[in-house]
Amino acid sequence: MDIKYQRLPFEEYFINTSEDFTHTGRVTYPVKYIAVKYNTTKIGKLFGIAHEVNYEIHYEPARNVIQMHFQRSQGAIDWIANVFEFGSRYYDAIEFEGEPLQIRVHHGWGNMYLAVKRQVREEWASLHAAHPDAATEILGWSLGSAVACLCCQDLNYNFGVRPYLYTFGSVRPFKYTPLNRERMQRYFATLYTECANFADVNDLISYLPPFRGFTMIRRVNVGTELKRSIFRLIHPLRYHVHYDLPELYRKYMTANIILEPLDIRFSVCKVTDYSGIDLTQPFCFMGTTDEEKSLVCPEALVPENTVERNDGWRGFRITGQLDFSLIGILARISKILASNGIGIFAVSTYNTDYILTKEENFEKALKVLKESEYGIEPKQE
Repeated sequence: MDIKYQRLPFEEYFINTSEDFTHTGRVTYPVKYIAVKYNTTKIGKLFGIAHEVNYEIHYEPARNVIQMHFQRSQGAIDWIANVFEFGSRYYDAIEFEGEPLQIRVHHGWGNMYLAVKRQVREEWASLHAAHPDAATEILGWSLGSAVACLCCQDLNYNFGVRPYLYTFGSVRPFKYTPLNRERMQRYFATLYTECANFADVNDLISYLPPFRGFTMIRRVNVGTELKRSIFRLIHPLRYHVHYDLPELYRKYMTANIILEPLDIRFSVCKVTDYSGIDLTQPFCFMGTTDEEKSLVCPEALVPENTVERNDGWRGFRITGQLDFSLIGILARISKILASNGIGIFAVSTYNTDYILTKEENFEKALKVLKESEYGIEPKQE
């Protein structure tokens, strides 16, 4: 099956993997977690006190994706693993850049993934054998983010897969030393196709364990209030649970999007046919339906067989080639401009999107998009 990877909105992932913790009513996939009990201490075995790790894995045919979820903390026993088993432990040693690299992790979270590792590998391998070209997504919130990160490292090391890793309220499961910190960061960059360990800057949980040397794979700071404050940090029930808000991800989504203004006046036309169009010229966009033949082109290239025309459009394009998995880029730009009273005419090509506004609104459009964190860069000759 040849389906290009399509990522879902980040807030949708959070709502599903958190079992709609904030009661949005917007669940698109009801996750049914599997519980695996384990015990690693003599006292626990003596008194029958067991830890539990919860996960879910399934294949999604519409997007050709193997999706994995790891559940958040559940009850006091999980918090014992979170808080009291914080010491780092030797986890694995790998060959990286021609030298051994020792991987150390949070003791409690390392034990959690070790307890479920064999099952996760077997289930993932079975689905991968049935769907060899499927992408792999790994998701988790809070405690689940730690186990998701360890799973990403494990699948990459043992199967060579580079998953899409998205976690929320992310914690810091790995431990570096001053001598291997930079090598660890370079190693992390080899583990994934895309990774965002989302963490609100005022989410206290995202700084656990609160000791130097602990880290996550790729922290992405988000938040509606991007200044860290002690008064906000003491409200985890607010800042640790609001990853269902689309606006949290706006800056991340726009950080690498550059808009290129075009020094061209466009006309939007209706034509009888396309015979009068010089197709060797750039920026000619044609569209045929059962009712009309349309053309968008520079005003100087409008053909004689034009039936109707609307002049005075200016435009910009999103630079580069957009991945088809990037959902909602045009919708977000349109929403920003609409909220400022600016109408658009959009044209999409295989590589990218072109957004046109009336000339009198063009400079205003660039200004409000720049204020919304989009880069504005004219083409360099």
